[in-house]
This record gives sequence, structure tokens and C-alpha cells, in this order.
Amino acid sequence: MAAAAAPAAPVWPLLAVAGITVAGTLGATVLTLLWSARREDRRWQRERQDRHEQNRAAEYAKLVAALHAWYTALTSARAGRLNAGLLDEEPDTSDDRRQRTATREVVAMVDFMAPPNVRELAWRAVRAGEMYYIQVTAPSPVSEDDIEAAAKRFRQSRTALSDAMREDLGLQPGAEIAEPPKRRRSMPWRR
Repeated sequence: MAAAAAPAAPVWPLLAVAGITVAGTLGATVLTLLWSARREDRRWQRERQDRHEQNRAAEYAKLVAALHAWYTALTSARAGRLNAGLLDEEPDTSDDRRQRTATREVVAMVDFMAPPNVRELAWRAVRAGEMYYIQVTAPSPVSEDDIEAAAKRFRQSRTALSDAMREDLGLQPGAEIAEPPKRRRSMPWRR
């Protein structure tokens, strides 16, 4: 009697298991690649956001410094105007013009990067500076009260701008820009 042939196991379950294994391996690879790419995109966006915020903070600092330098130049020109009037000389306003130009250049970059409320306050500060500039450099006699009012508006607009910038960057608002000390009369004959 011949040996009985063993029944052949069906091949399709083996092929199905092999197919599922291959599909699972390929699927896991694709899912890992997609997850990794998504994580990389998030990291890249975070870095881009951080760079943008750093650039914005740097431009804000430049604008604040430019506005302060302009205010200082105008305040010096204001004192120089009083001295020039006493000496019958023409006051030097070259530094005022240079600071004015520098401020306008910086505010253009802030205008490009900042949110609408900061842009509006930046231009408002520049316009207040322009009014102070006009009062200080006006050829006709301008009352000291008008000049002081323009200076105060300039200081207030700078304070509002600084607070808006700090809020935009997630920082706490700062203190108000201090009023300058009252002028001492150093010339006894003017009392």
C-alpha cells in the first residue's frame, strides 16, 4: 500500500498573512514619514514665528530709540533756540532734521511688520514729533506754552506707542515716560 499523501494545506491563508504583514510594514513606514514631516513643519513654523517676533522686537527697539533721539535733539534745539535768541544768532537745526529723517526710515519698517494698532500709534507718535519739530524750528515767535504742549503730546504718544509695543510682544506695560525736570533759571538776569 502506498503511503497516503498528506492533505495539502491551503496556500491562501499564508499569502493573506504575508500580504497583511507587508501592507502593515509599508503603512507604518508611510505613517511615520507623515508624522515626522508634520512635526518638522510645526518646528519650522515655530522657528519662523520666533524669528519674526525677534525681528519685530528689534525694529520696535530701533523706533523707540529713534523717537527718543529725536525728542532729545528737539529739546536741545529748544534750549539752543532760547540761547540763540539771546545772542541774536540763527539756531542750528541740522541734528533735528537728521533725527527726523532717521525716525521716518525706521517707522516705515515698523509699519511693514507691526499689527494695525501699533502702526497707528507709531505714525501718531511721528506726527506728534513733527508738530514739536514745527514748534521748535518755526521762524516766527512761538510761545513757550505752545512748545511745551507739543512736547507733552510727543511724550504721551511715545508712552502709548511703547505700551502697545510691549503688549504686542507679550510684555508688561512700562511706566509713563517721565516729565523732564522743571527748568532752572541759570541766568540770573532773566528772573
